[in-house]
Amino acid sequence: MSNSYNRNENENLESNLNRSTEKGNSLDANAFLIDGLEVFCDQEGVPYVRSKDQNTAHPIKSEAASTLIRKALFEKTNQVPSGKAVGETIDRLEGFALLSADKRDLPIRTVVRDKEDGSSVVEIDTGRREAVVVSAGGYGSQITNTIFRRPGTAAELPEPAKSGSLDLLWQVLPVKDPDQQKLIVAFIVVSSIANCPAFPLLSMEGPAGSAKTSAMEIIAGLIDPSPGLARALPRSERDLAVSAHNRWCVTFDNLDHIKGNMSDALCRLTTGGSFAARALYTDADERLLTFRRPVIATGIGDYIRRSDLMTRSMVITLPPLSEAGGVRPKQQVFAEYERLKPQILAGLYNGISSVLRNLESTKENFDHRAADFLRYATAAEEGLGWAPGSFEKVFMRHQDRQQSTLALSDVVVREVCTVIAGEDGDVIEHTASDLYQAVTSGFLGSRPAAWPKDPAGLSKCLTQRYEQLKSLGLILERGRTGKSRSLVFKKLPGFNAAEHLPQDSNTQYDDDELV
Repeated sequence: MSNSYNRNENENLESNLNRSTEKGNSLDANAFLIDGLEVFCDQEGVPYVRSKDQNTAHPIKSEAASTLIRKALFEKTNQVPSGKAVGETIDRLEGFALLSADKRDLPIRTVVRDKEDGSSVVEIDTGRREAVVVSAGGYGSQITNTIFRRPGTAAELPEPAKSGSLDLLWQVLPVKDPDQQKLIVAFIVVSSIANCPAFPLLSMEGPAGSAKTSAMEIIAGLIDPSPGLARALPRSERDLAVSAHNRWCVTFDNLDHIKGNMSDALCRLTTGGSFAARALYTDADERLLTFRRPVIATGIGDYIRRSDLMTRSMVITLPPLSEAGGVRPKQQVFAEYERLKPQILAGLYNGISSVLRNLESTKENFDHRAADFLRYATAAEEGLGWAPGSFEKVFMRHQDRQQSTLALSDVVVREVCTVIAGEDGDVIEHTASDLYQAVTSGFLGSRPAAWPKDPAGLSKCLTQRYEQLKSLGLILERGRTGKSRSLVFKKLPGFNAAEHLPQDSNTQYDDDELV
């Protein structure tokens, strides 16, 4: 039998659809041409369609929606629909969605039902309207009314096993250091809880041959799997917003430098920020996109050069595979990963359950910019089998090391600390002009390329580097000398500038790092 169909069959199908439209000329969002489909808009007014026996919705103009509608048309008419019939049906369904008052919140991958029972719901693929529902008492697959937005780039999460552990990760991840293992586990758990007020950036760094990209794919595959995780960092904030719109966990591969504007944008992305974009087909209308997303990035190393992004980051250093137990074929590693994944997810959902159970009783006064992340990770300790308060110690040790490393590579911090270390007293006060003159007078030859252009620039640079100065034992405060504002430096016990600061003052920085 031929796979083709004649013009009359197409015309009959289109005629039937036209008559259906004439009979069902209602603006009720559930009065459709096709039984079993539901259309509505998200809160931004974008039309979506879903099959009533599934808990995932697709943008009505997407390829996935077209396939869904084509299948429904075939089941309704028992004929292969023409492209024209599919297009007209999509237009009509879009019209129903836009003209109805049915607007819904459509989470991507995970959501916390704050207005109901406080449980966390994670989208999985069972072929039914099921999701993993995690509560303070445990987790399990349940039929749910939660509808998730499914971008075309998303892949499925499997159903979790009845028991398991996140420690199984170390059978496929080349991470041996216990502190770094805790940082990764905390990232996975907290990144899977949608209502955390701020997420971290997880940086996988190491030389060539250290499986950085594979590590990123394994970690992201537990949170928000996708076939296209190894992506370059976008060049614009608009493209970054598009990536965040279509992903829950945003991933970037092989970074060697992050420019100043993108560093700021990544800070906003992890803690919650808005990105403006021109509305489609218009010049005057502006669409405001607001996101809060966990981020994973990979690179050779030292691509995070700004203190504000470093305080939001956890850096995992991977050794070459030749030093970490030998090289295994990637196909073999991922086959074992897929086999272990249901058990690893069981450990993840136990961690989430612990957060939901303990968050209210967990202290809030963490002395760090990442206080929200610390609170959620601390609440997970019971479910992960960690000693109470142990994660905060691991995290703060890690941050001190990272900020010190960043400080020692920064020409502004080095030069200022060298001057302050040479002055007597535990409290040193300078106006910005006096400090600028004191530092520049010590330069041999020309000034370093990355040196600020004037005293105001130096003052701003030092404010941006507060955490780096603190990591070396120097607290920066603001004061006043007569009518002029001043910079007040308080030396903490162990201020180590004189001992540890390198003498090379000519480190080269890109122009966008200057003030």
